Amino acid sequence: MKLIKTVMASAVAMALVSFGANAANQGQGVVNFKGTVIDAPCGIAQESADQSIDFGQIGKSHLANGGISVMKDVDIKLVNCNATSLAKGVSLTFTGNTVNSAINELVTAGPTNTAVVLNGYGSDITFGTPTDFVKLSDGDNTLRFKSWVKQASGKTVAEGDFTAVANFSLAYE
Repeated sequence: MKLIKTVMASAVAMALVSFGANAANQGQGVVNFKGTVIDAPCGIAQESADQSIDFGQIGKSHLANGGISVMKDVDIKLVNCNATSLAKGVSLTFTGNTVNSAINELVTAGPTNTAVVLNGYGSDITFGTPTDFVKLSDGDNTLRFKSWVKQASGKTVAEGDFTAVANFSLAYE
């Protein structure tokens, strides 16, 4: 009986090993490659070209009393820069839907009546207006901005989920 159990266990083990070997050679997949060639002094790192900033959960009463969320970094990494021909550097223009007359507040979608503020190099970003030029050096450069959520001007904070989208473009000079 013991011999039969050993033979059966060996047969099962052999079947599993043989199935595993065959399974490793089966299947297929696809690798897609993409990119864009641009006529600019710098490229934009992939992780900077499409970012998601998660503010998590923010207390309604905190925002309603003039508070702001935790500040989050918004870094834009420029790669392989050839800055020797640039007299001024690069300026950025952020665009997006703003809160009525508050052009420094990016309106959020959803029921929360909140806004996102971006700040860079000492001043709040005015959406639709180029920033001051930032001097670049050859190689890689990181443009650093901060962002936070606040109660939208003229609105009352409410609970719920929110999203917002800001686009940016670069101008070299």
